[in-house]
Amino acid sequence: MKTQPISRRALAAGLALAPVAGLPALAGANSAAPISDALAQAIERHRAALVAFDTCGDNDAEIDATGATERAARWELATLPCESLEDFFGKLRYLLEEECGVCDGIDFFENYGSVVVEVDAHFNPANYIEEEA
Repeated sequence: MKTQPISRRALAAGLALAPVAGLPALAGANSAAPISDALAQAIERHRAALVAFDTCGDNDAEIDATGATERAARWELATLPCESLEDFFGKLRYLLEEECGVCDGIDFFENYGSVVVEVDAHFNPANYIEEEA
């Protein structure tokens, strides 16, 4: 069976129907729900990398280095396995808020890559397991 890529419209519709399926709504999920230590640490690493990138000077090498560190931290965060639904929704909330901050709000034509990667990693974790060298 050949699968079609999921559109953002289909993803949004699926998330909107989550309460009907007995799952918490993304917007209504308890924002105070505890998240795992591993997720909290990954979020802090990403925040630190983002601050370093946002405050680096005009030196091209420094921009490249801090940008690479931020992208690596974002990838680590987006692909980190969730230990619970609280982790899943907490991570989605963080990534969405961060993406919206970078893009000045939700724009239908933007990709929101880390959010999509997180959803895919949650439903297809085998695609994101790193093989040991």
